[in-house]
Amino acid sequence: MELKDIIAQNIIELRKQNKLTQAELAEKLNYTDKAISKWERGESIPEIATLKRIAELFNCTVDVLLTENATKDLKKYALPRNIIINRRIISAAVSTVVWCISTIVFLYLYFYQSKMEFRVFAWTIPLNFLVLWVLFKNWNKKKLIPFVLSGFVWSFLIAIYWSTYEYDTWLILLIGIPIQVLIILLSCLKK
Repeated sequence: MELKDIIAQNIIELRKQNKLTQAELAEKLNYTDKAISKWERGESIPEIATLKRIAELFNCTVDVLLTENATKDLKKYALPRNIIINRRIISAAVSTVVWCISTIVFLYLYFYQSKMEFRVFAWTIPLNFLVLWVLFKNWNKKKLIPFVLSGFVWSFLIAIYWSTYEYDTWLILLIGIPIQVLIILLSCLKK
């Protein structure tokens, strides 16, 4: 099989696996659907930079696009649907446990210390993000980690501010700006 036919077959297979039409793929790549159709018929081959963008879009390597039957091998290594669903359930369950513990601490303070300590909930949010970060790190969810880290940083700074607001500490929120820029820059690094 010729290289252009291999690329064509792999693009078709990956596009269908990701439930995209030719027009939707064209839109994501800033090409026309006619160009996608030509690639899939083997009449032309995408440029190298476009192959790289296609590989990134489909979360694979360029080598997968250039190798015969490589997309079928991808299915072997993809996580089964039940594992994905179980991970979502575990994430939700762990978050629920964190919030339950926070509620128990709040009720303890309310009944036994005679305090309405709502600040407990402010600290629950960064704790929840921290737990999610550990889960996503272990599950190799690289795309979600910057969002979770951003949520942790901002909720942590807000919790500090809320815990010390009587001292007019709103300037502490300014610390989040360079940290957010750093998270964005680090997330742009290619591995």
